[in-house]
Amino acid sequence: MLREQVIHSMKWVAFGKAVTQIVRWLTTFLVIRLLVPADYGVIAIADFFISFLWLFSIAGAGTAVIKSKNLTKESLSGFFTVILILNFFLFLLLWGSSGFIGGYYKNPDVSDVIAVSAFCFLIIAFHIIPSALIAKEMDFKKLAYIEITSQLSGAFSTLYMAYIGMGFWSLVYGQVLRLLVMTILANIYSPIHVWPSFHIRKAKKMILFGGTVSVDSVVFHVYTQMDVAIAGLILAMSDIGAYSVAMLVAAMPLSKIMPSVKQVAMPAYTKVNKDIKVVAKYCLKSQRMAMFMMVPIFFGLSSVANTLVTVVFESRWEGAIIPLTLLCLIMPLRASEELFSPALKATGKAGVLLANTTIIFFVMLVAILVGVRYGIEGLAMAWVCGFPIAFLLIVNRILRVLDISFIDYMRAIRAPFIIGLIMYGSVEFVEVILSGFSPLVVLLVSIIVGAMVYVFTSWIFNKSTFQEVIQLRR
Repeated sequence: MLREQVIHSMKWVAFGKAVTQIVRWLTTFLVIRLLVPADYGVIAIADFFISFLWLFSIAGAGTAVIKSKNLTKESLSGFFTVILILNFFLFLLLWGSSGFIGGYYKNPDVSDVIAVSAFCFLIIAFHIIPSALIAKEMDFKKLAYIEITSQLSGAFSTLYMAYIGMGFWSLVYGQVLRLLVMTILANIYSPIHVWPSFHIRKAKKMILFGGTVSVDSVVFHVYTQMDVAIAGLILAMSDIGAYSVAMLVAAMPLSKIMPSVKQVAMPAYTKVNKDIKVVAKYCLKSQRMAMFMMVPIFFGLSSVANTLVTVVFESRWEGAIIPLTLLCLIMPLRASEELFSPALKATGKAGVLLANTTIIFFVMLVAILVGVRYGIEGLAMAWVCGFPIAFLLIVNRILRVLDISFIDYMRAIRAPFIIGLIMYGSVEFVEVILSGFSPLVVLLVSIIVGAMVYVFTSWIFNKSTFQEVIQLRR
């Protein structure tokens, strides 16, 4: 039964993420303390171009395999050929353009980072199909083992290299090691058993669908990362580093939790995609429960940003406080927007997804071009002001496609936002009352009070969702 499959899958995904994320969060904070803002500035600029091409490689390929109803040996071998050719081309393109990009930003370190990172495309080409086949069977126990081992390898190696003084190279080599371990384990658990061939015509449907998803992911990447790319031409490297760390911390819950949800949701939606009412039902349920859990995390981070940066990081990161405070406020809407993605992909509406992402891109481009004139605080405000406008423009389009009324959607998400604002106010009040105490005391008390207020208020005013979350845990 699909319900049992999803719950079993979520157990293993949650287990894998719980183990890896505790370690990843701790090591990330420790690495930030060991590095300087300029290190993260170099990585942020290089990552814009690396991730841009990275999405052509991985974004649509795995989804196409998962969605394919009639997967044959010939179509899989033809698709494997396309993946190998594409990734080799992307490797050459990135490696060859590294000098130009570094010269454009007048920073040779950016060039070196891009050149080394280009080799990741040769590694990931052998990971895409094995991991997609495991996900297609919803065998998330294997994926959890792969995730835990590879993430821990990358996290601890990055921390060690940062400790011995390797600077931004610790982030680069840690990522390469993580991908290498992940690829080796995926092939051990799920060997492809096909050789590359030129049965490309039989893989036509997968190629077309995967291509559309990849283009959407690329546009998504550009609109989420173009603030750093534009700022790199105007602002100092240390400012870009402070802003990128603020974005890293603000987006950390989103980037760590959302892939797990989407990983299970995509194959699950694919199994029921012929009944749009069932898709709509579970889409609303996922929105309701996700907002219940994610709004307090993001609003809580925003409310304690000042004391969090003071306690966890050193004084050289104070420039990240205001951007972190502002960026956390917009993350729940970004989470809600991303939650629609698996349902649209599973129902074959990748074109709608691409159109919506394009709308967000143009709205955010205007907002960022205006905001960057006012430094990193202006960049953060660009998200706070621009993304809600873009969100309102696309959400009605999504709801019409999924046959969901706007009123039903608002009913699903409104309670967590209202209760979250109450929690935010209580934390701000606590910080004023405890202003004479040490930052660590203020941080701990603020977290405890905020959590208690959110749980108690949810039990009173949003009891049904509260019980639903408890039942899911069980």
